[in-house]
Amino acid sequence: MYYVNTLRKSALLVMRVSAVSVVGVVWYRSALFANLVGVSLKVKMLQEHRLYNNDGLTLPAYVSPERLKELKSFRLYPDDVFVVSYPKCGTTWTQQIVKLIRTKGHQDDTAIRYSVPWLEKNVISLDCSNIIKPRGFKSHMPYNRFPLGNPPELPCKFIYVARNPKDCATSFYYHTETVFFPGIDKETYWKKFMEGELEFGDYFDHVLSWWAHKDDCNVLFLKYEDMKKDLASCVSKIASFIEADVSGEIIEQIVAQTTFENMKQNPMANNT
Repeated sequence: MYYVNTLRKSALLVMRVSAVSVVGVVWYRSALFANLVGVSLKVKMLQEHRLYNNDGLTLPAYVSPERLKELKSFRLYPDDVFVVSYPKCGTTWTQQIVKLIRTKGHQDDTAIRYSVPWLEKNVISLDCSNIIKPRGFKSHMPYNRFPLGNPPELPCKFIYVARNPKDCATSFYYHTETVFFPGIDKETYWKKFMEGELEFGDYFDHVLSWWAHKDDCNVLFLKYEDMKKDLASCVSKIASFIEADVSGEIIEQIVAQTTFENMKQNPMANNT
């Protein structure tokens, strides 16, 4: 109401100056409408990013029980690949690598959020039959809570990326402060991080749930720090794991395109 009242007072002043002209009335209605739309979008964003407890796991509201139930019927193919990690541990980076491996290093005009979509958030609303095979998807779910079923019994493959908890927590703070808890102080945030009260639960439980299966034939466990140290080797591992036939020259192209600087400059390579 504060915004509406402020606009109303401003509009009345304009209308007095313009002798209650038609222009003044139109401006008032347009400004009021624009403000109400802006407020409603803010409210919608806050509602979508609310957190709740799902049987012991902290999840954002958009990963609702209804959404998780819907995913049970999602059709999988034997060559599907899931890039999984705790938030802020290299998910987008690895998504882009998987995308470029399947396109032989060619950067198309499809944003990563559509070409390697997020399973829990937007897969249901997309036509995934048009995604180039092997299809790639993103997930932030722990191993024992993967929504499509028990991973060893599924026909797909999983690439899990783990990151140093200190660096993960630091990056996650800025995301959390912006999206979930505006203005949260670092002490309160750290307590929530350590107690698993942020989206997708406890960092340590999450990583350990996948680490326990690092030797499974359908799981490739990668470390963010290894990717920074020797990206070419990690790209080669990923290509071999998903059985993609790529040459050394293509791997070099992919490495060049997935540096942090190049990904920042490429609007198709980030989720913003």
